[in-house]
Amino acid sequence: PMLMDNVPEQRISWTSGLMVVLALSLAGAVLVVDVVQNQRLDERQTQRQKLLEQAATTLEEQTTRAPLVGAAALMGLTEPALKAVAQGVQLPDAPVALESLATARERFGLEGAYVINANGIIVAHETLGAHSTGADVAFRPYFQQALQGRLNVYAAVGSQSHERGLYVAAPLYAGASAQTPVLGVVMFKMPFAPIDALLARSGLPTLLLSPQGVVISATRPEWLYAVVPPLTQSRIDAIARLRQFGRHFDNGVASALPFSPLASEVLIDGVQHAVQRRTVDWNDPGGAWSLVVLEDVSQVMPLPDRLRYGGVALGLLALLGGLVVELLRNRARMAATQQRLLVLGAALENSPLAVVVTDAQGAIEWVNPEFERNTGYSLSEVRGRKPSLLASGKTPMQTFSEMWAAVMTGRSWKGHFINRRKDGTEYHEDATLSPVLSARGVCVGMVGLHQEVSQRMREQEKLQRSERRLKELLEQQNAIFDNAPPVLLSCDGLMHLFNPAFVALVGGTPQQLQDQRVSM
Repeated sequence: PMLMDNVPEQRISWTSGLMVVLALSLAGAVLVVDVVQNQRLDERQTQRQKLLEQAATTLEEQTTRAPLVGAAALMGLTEPALKAVAQGVQLPDAPVALESLATARERFGLEGAYVINANGIIVAHETLGAHSTGADVAFRPYFQQALQGRLNVYAAVGSQSHERGLYVAAPLYAGASAQTPVLGVVMFKMPFAPIDALLARSGLPTLLLSPQGVVISATRPEWLYAVVPPLTQSRIDAIARLRQFGRHFDNGVASALPFSPLASEVLIDGVQHAVQRRTVDWNDPGGAWSLVVLEDVSQVMPLPDRLRYGGVALGLLALLGGLVVELLRNRARMAATQQRLLVLGAALENSPLAVVVTDAQGAIEWVNPEFERNTGYSLSEVRGRKPSLLASGKTPMQTFSEMWAAVMTGRSWKGHFINRRKDGTEYHEDATLSPVLSARGVCVGMVGLHQEVSQRMREQEKLQRSERRLKELLEQQNAIFDNAPPVLLSCDGLMHLFNPAFVALVGGTPQQLQDQRVSM
């Protein structure tokens, strides 16, 4: 195939390359948008985790690590009036016991302070509201835990007040040491409003879950007392038997939380939310409590941001891809050019014409083997020298003037030189000189094609001599014919050629006799 047969294929590959670049750029733009979105999601996750840790730490500071916890534990060791009431030595709600409890209630802003005997009966209750003295709370896990010597925090709905509260229960020991028998329980009831306020300060949907999966506090009121799915009747009945949440589950019905706190992402009201969870240990026998935070992540990467990041990425990737394709095209063009140069080089190497390539100043840069054979000079001998080294001095100056006038104006020139070889012999050559112009029209070199014509000129000279000799012979023959006696040459009975003597013999003129029939 011809070299130019590759051009359509190159055009097709260029179109295919652009399509590939466009496809890859689109994929890259989508990937960039995903990366930015994931980065933002990671940043949001880090912020949520930090917020969750802060909320959990604050919750622990208000509960298990709060000063009132230490106060309850200390009163369980050091308050004889409370021990006397628990043992029945003092009557229920004995003033001395209530005075001690009132000091703690007022100091820590409690809703109530209690003393519970070993049977789970409240024997002292200091409060500004209705007294619960005589109530049986033996079923409460906080009482059972404290009676076993474990200080604990418990969230529940009051059986008398029907309001949520946070209960801190500490063992009431017989002596001043935890190694002595447990007589009962010292219990403080904290208001739940600080817990609700703590969750609200997060600024995100937040909720507090019991070990059984019941929401005891939430920033969204409709989630309060909702139960983590899946809901079964047996679960609802088990929660009701705990009596931890008042009468909310006594009818055997519960509302389901609209998501699973164990998932990392959930749909709430058709909106994507991220979920993060942290456990809180209150020494609850049912297990750890959970603090759960949600965040709307549907607008982490809004459409304008997607278009902006995607558009910039698409443009940059397309530009980069275009540069790569253009680079590959240039390499392909260079390869094709090299291929053509190889073919051209082979043609010049094997050309029957002598080829001379010079720079703009006329210094020889390259000659082909035919030049070397014709002149006797090798490439190394003539490189950097002027072609005038071949001058014999016999070429007319007019020839050189015409040559330079043509090439200096960017035109090709054809002419004839009489040159001298390295061995001193002279030869004739026909030359065609063509200037090589840059894109700006500046001459950057010249290419000369030289054909040795000495043999041809000798043959032409010999032919010319033969022609002159033949002409002389013809002239001699014509002179003899014209001066001979009457001569007539006829063909087909017609007069074709005759000399003046014949015309004079028969009479008439040459025009009258020409092509006349011969009469015998």
